[in-house]
Amino acid sequence: LVHPNAVVGPRVSLGEGTIVTAGCVLTCDVEVGAHVHINLRVSIGHDALIRDFCTLSPGVSVSGNVTLESGVYVGTNACLREGLTVCARSVLGMGSVLTRSIDEAAVWVGNPARFFKELGG
Repeated sequence: LVHPNAVVGPRVSLGEGTIVTAGCVLTCDVEVGAHVHINLRVSIGHDALIRDFCTLSPGVSVSGNVTLESGVYVGTNACLREGLTVCARSVLGMGSVLTRSIDEAAVWVGNPARFFKELGG
Protein backbone atom coordinates (compact mmCIF):
# COMPACT_ATOMS: atom_id res chain seq x y z
CA LEU A 1 0.00 0.00 0.00
CA VAL A 2 1.33 3.41 -0.96
CA HIS A 3 -0.41 6.56 0.27
CA PRO A 4 -1.23 8.99 -2.57
CA ASN A 5 0.79 11.73 -0.82
CA ALA A 6 3.97 9.62 -0.82
CA VAL A 7 6.62 10.26 -3.46
CA VAL A 8 8.09 7.06 -4.86
CA GLY A 9 10.86 7.80 -7.35
CA PRO A 10 12.11 5.91 -10.38
CA ARG A 11 13.56 2.44 -9.99
CA VAL A 12 12.07 1.90 -6.52
CA SER A 13 10.90 -1.63 -5.77
CA LEU A 14 8.50 -2.43 -2.94
CA GLY A 15 8.07 -5.94 -1.58
CA GLU A 16 4.80 -7.69 -0.86
CA GLY A 17 2.92 -6.37 2.17
CA THR A 18 4.95 -3.16 2.44
CA ILE A 19 3.21 0.03 3.60
CA VAL A 20 4.38 3.54 2.62
CA THR A 21 2.43 6.23 4.49
CA ALA A 22 1.72 9.92 3.84
CA GLY A 23 4.57 12.36 3.33
CA CYS A 24 7.26 9.78 2.60
CA VAL A 25 9.90 10.29 -0.07
CA LEU A 26 11.73 7.33 -1.58
CA THR A 27 14.22 8.78 -4.05
CA CYS A 28 15.75 6.49 -6.70
CA ASP A 29 17.29 3.04 -6.89
CA VAL A 30 15.72 2.04 -3.57
CA GLU A 31 14.89 -1.60 -2.84
CA VAL A 32 12.40 -2.32 -0.06
CA GLY A 33 11.71 -5.89 1.06
CA ALA A 34 8.50 -7.57 2.14
CA HIS A 35 6.31 -6.47 5.06
CA VAL A 36 8.19 -3.24 5.72
CA HIS A 37 6.40 -0.37 7.47
CA ILE A 38 7.55 3.07 6.32
CA ASN A 39 5.75 5.48 8.60
CA LEU A 40 4.84 9.19 8.21
CA ARG A 41 7.38 11.62 6.66
CA VAL A 42 10.21 9.11 6.23
CA SER A 43 12.84 9.94 3.62
CA ILE A 44 15.00 7.27 2.03
CA GLY A 45 18.00 8.32 -0.07
CA HIS A 46 19.33 6.81 -3.27
CA ASP A 47 20.69 3.28 -3.54
CA ALA A 48 19.24 2.22 -0.18
CA LEU A 49 18.34 -1.37 0.65
CA ILE A 50 15.67 -1.98 3.27
CA ARG A 51 15.26 -5.72 3.85
CA ASP A 52 12.17 -7.64 5.03
CA PHE A 53 10.24 -6.83 8.22
CA CYS A 54 11.89 -3.47 8.97
CA THR A 55 10.00 -0.64 10.66
CA LEU A 56 10.87 3.00 10.05
CA SER A 57 9.00 5.23 12.53
CA PRO A 58 7.74 8.75 11.72
CA GLY A 59 10.31 11.31 10.60
CA VAL A 60 13.20 8.90 10.01
CA SER A 61 15.87 10.09 7.55
CA VAL A 62 17.86 7.39 5.78
CA SER A 63 20.71 8.78 3.68
CA GLY A 64 21.93 7.26 0.43
CA ASN A 65 23.58 3.87 0.12
CA VAL A 66 22.33 2.61 3.49
CA THR A 67 21.45 -1.05 4.10
CA LEU A 68 19.02 -2.11 6.83
CA GLU A 69 19.13 -5.87 7.26
CA SER A 70 15.97 -7.85 8.15
CA GLY A 71 13.92 -6.87 11.18
CA VAL A 72 15.60 -3.55 11.97
CA TYR A 73 13.50 -1.07 13.98
CA VAL A 74 14.31 2.63 13.62
CA GLY A 75 12.70 5.00 16.15
CA THR A 76 10.99 8.32 15.48
CA ASN A 77 13.16 11.11 14.01
CA ALA A 78 16.33 9.01 13.90
CA CYS A 79 18.92 9.89 11.21
CA LEU A 80 21.29 7.52 9.44
CA ARG A 81 24.41 8.82 7.70
CA GLU A 82 25.15 7.67 4.15
CA GLY A 83 26.96 4.44 3.37
CA LEU A 84 26.10 2.52 6.56
CA THR A 85 24.87 -1.01 7.22
CA VAL A 86 22.67 -1.94 10.18
CA CYS A 87 22.68 -5.65 11.08
CA ALA A 88 19.52 -7.71 11.40
CA ARG A 89 17.19 -7.21 14.38
CA SER A 90 18.95 -4.05 15.60
CA VAL A 91 17.02 -1.25 17.28
CA LEU A 92 17.93 2.42 16.79
CA GLY A 93 16.25 4.60 19.41
CA MET A 94 14.14 7.65 18.70
CA GLY A 95 16.10 10.80 17.86
CA SER A 96 19.34 8.87 17.49
CA VAL A 97 21.98 9.85 14.96
CA LEU A 98 23.78 6.89 13.44
CA THR A 99 27.27 7.78 12.22
CA ARG A 100 28.79 4.28 11.86
CA SER A 101 27.63 0.84 10.82
CA ILE A 102 26.08 -1.47 13.41
CA ASP A 103 27.36 -5.04 13.41
CA GLU A 104 25.79 -6.24 16.69
CA ALA A 105 22.04 -6.77 17.12
CA ALA A 106 21.32 -4.61 20.15
CA VAL A 107 19.63 -1.35 21.16
CA TRP A 108 21.55 1.77 20.08
CA VAL A 109 20.66 5.31 21.23
CA GLY A 110 21.95 8.88 21.33
CA ASN A 111 23.85 11.37 19.23
CA PRO A 112 26.04 9.84 18.05
CA ALA A 113 24.28 6.51 18.56
CA ARG A 114 26.02 4.20 21.03
CA PHE A 115 25.39 0.73 22.42
CA PHE A 116 22.66 0.89 25.06
CA LYS A 117 21.73 -2.70 25.87
CA GLU A 118 21.51 -6.20 24.53
CA LEU A 119 18.23 -7.43 23.11
CA GLY A 120 16.24 -9.71 25.36
CA GLY A 121 15.18 -13.27 24.51
